[in-house]
Amino acid sequence: MSLRQLCQSNPILIHPYRLARAVKHVLMAPLRLPVCLAFSVTRPDRARLRRAAWVRRRPSRESALADIVMNYHVLEKGLTMPARRKNFGHAAILQLAAKAGQFLKTYGEAPQVLHAIGCLRAYDALHDHADRAADPTFWSAFDDALARLPQTPPATQPHTTREAFFAASQAPFEAFARSRHTLRHYAGPLPIERVRAAVALAVDTAPSACNRQFTRVRCVSDHAVIAKLLEIQGGSRGFGHLADKLLVITADLDDAFSGGERNEPYVEGGILLMNLAYALHCHRIAHCILNCFFDTPRDNAFRALLPGLPQTELLIAAIACGEAPAEFDVAASPRRPLSEVYAEL
Repeated sequence: MSLRQLCQSNPILIHPYRLARAVKHVLMAPLRLPVCLAFSVTRPDRARLRRAAWVRRRPSRESALADIVMNYHVLEKGLTMPARRKNFGHAAILQLAAKAGQFLKTYGEAPQVLHAIGCLRAYDALHDHADRAADPTFWSAFDDALARLPQTPPATQPHTTREAFFAASQAPFEAFARSRHTLRHYAGPLPIERVRAAVALAVDTAPSACNRQFTRVRCVSDHAVIAKLLEIQGGSRGFGHLADKLLVITADLDDAFSGGERNEPYVEGGILLMNLAYALHCHRIAHCILNCFFDTPRDNAFRALLPGLPQTELLIAAIACGEAPAEFDVAASPRRPLSEVYAEL
């Protein structure tokens, strides 16, 4: 008699396979509902992601434009660094010129592309004959690429003073908001009392869903730890070593109650981040927001340098802070026209 037949003839006996299935069913029951809910609430996200240009690997006009803006922003940063050097980023410069030319050929003109070309011409104007002699091969290729692009004036990266930069820090909101800009120049120690005052202003006035206040702010003052955190972050080369404080913004997943609120920590984090940028400007603190778009190894390494950070808290962003020097350059970074971002339905 087979094992199956024996089990069928004796109701006390249970086939091992059926027993294993029954045990699995009991053990998985507590997990089944949350997993089903997770898949149901993320289905729209997954459907939209499948249509994104970077997933489909088919560039759209929007993704091509974003790529150009991201690349010219790197060039803007290089043109406004505290210790600006000549002949930087040759490969990236030629790549930006090629992307701008391809965009014009495929989609026509756009303000962002014209600004990118202006940045290229500003880079050209920065270098004299002696600078070009350092790498004639690059400059020959660059001149050829620039000659194929429209004749736009060099983009101006504003030079200003500390007093002029913060002149509207106590002005009515429109003037105040338009005066705030990212600043990558820092000089001297920043009193912790001003940082506390800015954070208090930000957290006391930032909107929050049901007033749950998902967000947390940690201030790192140890320069050795700041250097390690910024090395992991990777976006502050050329200026991060000047920062006196680093603010780390997180949002706690334990303040959400369902999969439907899966994006709320990031929404809350973004709201606080903008509010904190305004508060820092109000207190005349120079600052630069740095993303925390980390893969798992970098996320773990960053967390390891922040004692007591719970795993339920998501890293939102960091902000490099310091006192502003007497004078400095600011990246122009023109904004999209209102017609591109606003619609009346």
